[in-house]
Amino acid sequence: MAEGHRGRYRDRFENENIDNIPEYAVLEKLLHGVIVRKDTSDLARTLIREFGSFANVIDASPEELEKIKGVGPSVSAYITALPNFYARYCKCRAENGGTFESRAELIDFLQDRIRKSGEDSIAVICFDATLKYISSDIVVDSIERSQKKYETKVIDYVVSSNASRVIVAHKSDKSRDDGYISDLRIVKPIYNTLKEIGVIYDDHILIYDDADWVSLDKINKLPKYIGE
Repeated sequence: MAEGHRGRYRDRFENENIDNIPEYAVLEKLLHGVIVRKDTSDLARTLIREFGSFANVIDASPEELEKIKGVGPSVSAYITALPNFYARYCKCRAENGGTFESRAELIDFLQDRIRKSGEDSIAVICFDATLKYISSDIVVDSIERSQKKYETKVIDYVVSSNASRVIVAHKSDKSRDDGYISDLRIVKPIYNTLKEIGVIYDDHILIYDDADWVSLDKINKLPKYIGE
């Protein structure tokens, strides 16, 4: 019976847009990769119910996951490894193909890159003049109160990468960002220094713990922050 059910799932995922498939069903299909001979439907539904969403399940720690009956070390290791595999996939595809295909793919890459870093960590993605991917890294991995440290580390990384264009991501506390004012201390000095050396600051993206994000460029906030 389980094999017949899994066969129907294979057909469903081959023939339907994944965006139209419920989150518990997507998680159930993923669990087929680690739970080979048992039905995973009940476990998938339980995980979604306990953590609130598919994203929250994937972002949970092994300790949190293993509190759920049916989740052992192998299953928790499988689930928590998924974001790292996806981040590697996005990075390799950008390196091989040259660009990210969409803003959504870029955001997914940034979220996976920065999700386990400390609050106020900063990630930088460097591109050449044609927006071909060059490199990316976490240049600040924990809270550092000195504005100059943020600026220096970002600029040093951009220069060492020989970049022409950059996107900066800041892992931030949503409750602290009243009108994004707290990011003014990051954006403007970096922008001014990059402008002096001929590098385009394409976007500044705030990444939050709940998988939400805000692009200052997309909501037309970036000009306000750089004084243009």
